Amino acid sequence: MTIKDLSESIIAGAQEGHDVNDDLLALAEALTKNPPSEADRALSMEAASWFVGQRVAGAALYMAESFLQISANLDAAKFLRTITRRKPFNEYKPLLALKAAVESGTRHSYSYPDWVETHNAMPPAVARALGPCEQSIFAKVLSAKPTKLLSIFSGDGVLEEALLEALPELHVHFAELTRFDNRLAELQFKFPERVTGHLVGGRYDFGRDTHDVCILHRLDIYSDLSATLAYAYDRAPLLFTYALYSTRWPPLGQVDTPTGSRYVALHSLDQDEIRLMFGSLGIDPSIQDIDGVLLAEAKLEVSDVPSTSAKPDSTGNPTEPGPAGPGPENSSPK
Repeated sequence: MTIKDLSESIIAGAQEGHDVNDDLLALAEALTKNPPSEADRALSMEAASWFVGQRVAGAALYMAESFLQISANLDAAKFLRTITRRKPFNEYKPLLALKAAVESGTRHSYSYPDWVETHNAMPPAVARALGPCEQSIFAKVLSAKPTKLLSIFSGDGVLEEALLEALPELHVHFAELTRFDNRLAELQFKFPERVTGHLVGGRYDFGRDTHDVCILHRLDIYSDLSATLAYAYDRAPLLFTYALYSTRWPPLGQVDTPTGSRYVALHSLDQDEIRLMFGSLGIDPSIQDIDGVLLAEAKLEVSDVPSTSAKPDSTGNPTEPGPAGPGPENSSPK
């Protein structure tokens, strides 16, 4: 092979992520045998630089994959977008392929329409029994005996159906996507005047009514986790939410959408991350690991609510309380 052929083979192979050691040794031998032309010399220098560039780009690929291994998908997407703006990263095909896959999987985190499209494309659930985590939530809600429950993105409403059957006085309101429409109609027929719902129009459109209990399903599928928690917790003094445990579940899943196959960012969380998010709202949740799913329970204590009772004046007699006013529904800041 000529110097030109060897150089071009090294550049193409390095860009694809292939092993180019043998070609580089052959190029070095060819350069010692015949004085290269200026064009061949420049091309051989580019080939040598790509031998080094492949190592550097490979290290960047390893770093991006490390982000995914710890479920930092959004950080991986940001890192890949930034680093692929310049050489050699913008020509290293394994890095560009990973960038395309991660961007596809995290697009819904930045665009609400994409998030809706992705989750509406998930196949509807078939008849099933409650999972271990749902059984725990069922028992906890049952003991609380609520009359109003808010369910956010339940997916199939199996848990809520079981609660409606067990609690005759319970009314359930679903905040859902289009794919839940048929299931909502089915539950409304089965439990007349006890099931309502609305189609969400934004990330935090969980309605304005307050409830006794809120169940926020699959915390790990949202992008703005702390904000989602804040808006959900403002709807009820007792909140249950759950997420895939990052030590057990892979960071990426795949679904088919109307515009093609797409990766879904399964953020996956650990106990410290969940506690940190609740802590930003001034809440210390109880967290259980139930068969690889982390169940978090947060309860607004009576002491957290500003008192409106009358206080004694300087004479020791109680004063009349001031106007009630609307007041905060929940003491947690948004």
